[in-house]
Amino acid sequence: MRFRDSWVLNHDHVTCLTKRLTAKNEQEATEAHLTETKMQVAATDEAENAKNRLHQSS
Repeated sequence: MRFRDSWVLNHDHVTCLTKRLTAKNEQEATEAHLTETKMQVAATDEAENAKNRLHQSS
């Protein structure tokens, strides 16, 4: 994982965590958690795609 990717992932996590902690109600907290989960899935998918590209080029 490159430094930029790591930084973006950490930034997204902190942003969503802040939104959850400052949520005014349960719905806002749930939306922030869902957003964070979607970002984690997207990051995992991208990592898997990069891994597959590396294996295919070998």
